[in-house]
Amino acid sequence: MTKKIHFNIPRQKADLALIEYAKQANVTFIFSFDEAWRNTAKRVVGAYTRHDAIKLIFKGTGLRPEFDGDGVLTILSIQHGGI
Repeated sequence: MTKKIHFNIPRQKADLALIEYAKQANVTFIFSFDEAWRNTAKRVVGAYTRHDAIKLIFKGTGLRPEFDGDGVLTILSIQHGGI
C-alpha cells in the first residue's frame, strides 16, 4: 500500500503549487515554468498518496502529471504535448 501524506496546498498558480507539492511530498523534480505559470492549480487538503494528490492538483487545468516506472514525475501539457 502506498503511504498517504497530509497535504495542504491552496488554489494558486500551477508553478507555485508544484513547488509546494514537492515540499509537502518530500520529492524533488524538475519542470518547465513555460506552461505551468499560465494555469491555476486546484486546492488539495487532506491525506492522499503522492500520485493522487498531484492528479487532484491538476485536474481540469490542461496539465497532466505522469509517473514513469521508476516514479519520476513529468508534467505534460494536454494542449501542447508536453512541457
